[in-house]
Amino acid sequence: MIKTGLFGHMRHPLYVGILIVYLGFILFSFSLISFIGWIIVFVLYNIIATFEEKDLEKLFKDEYLEYKKNVPKWIPKI
Repeated sequence: MIKTGLFGHMRHPLYVGILIVYLGFILFSFSLISFIGWIIVFVLYNIIATFEEKDLEKLFKDEYLEYKKNVPKWIPKI
């Protein structure tokens, strides 16, 4: 289990990176439909991340629960 680097500040930095890239496309296109699509993608990533976290809780048990308590899911701690 990685607890250093970006994973020490947020639990899903890869998904956040993808969402930021999508957000950049939305700002470039100035499209409301694109923003609605971004919201849908965010909801889907949240569902996927929650599913993955349940598997990690089974695999790493108390160690992952402690990590989950100290590291936010989406918005990084500074």
